[in-house]
Amino acid sequence: MAKYENLIIRQPVSADSLPHHESEVDLQYPVFLSTDLVPDAALWVGYFFAPRIPKILAENIQNLGKAVTHCHEVPEVYLIIGEEGAITAEVALEDETYEVSSPACIYIPAGVNHSIRPVHAVEGKSAGFIPVVLGGRYETLPPREGS
Repeated sequence: MAKYENLIIRQPVSADSLPHHESEVDLQYPVFLSTDLVPDAALWVGYFFAPRIPKILAENIQNLGKAVTHCHEVPEVYLIIGEEGAITAEVALEDETYEVSSPACIYIPAGVNHSIRPVHAVEGKSAGFIPVVLGGRYETLPPREGS
């Protein structure tokens, strides 16, 4: 094996579930990077991407799944990727709620209560989500009190 071959992830692994996430359909969560894949990794990176949003997804985007209110001991960066306006998410940070459309990036500091749920998608456009959690593992905590 080449010296750095172990640092190249050629195929994501699939997680059946993520803590503090709910969905009305069975979802697989592709994971590109974690300490399970690269023991020294200081990041956990997952993704969901639709190269062309099908009609059924656009019509049922609110049933796709959501991250219910939780927090992390480490920062998270949440990328909403794709064509302009292709997908919109409702993002709650503590007691403030925002609608954020692609392309966009949300930085979530450690300890900040947050939730994210898709609320709108445009059929035929490309879009997706890439959560990046520092620390190498997707570990969540229940919401902090008093926020």
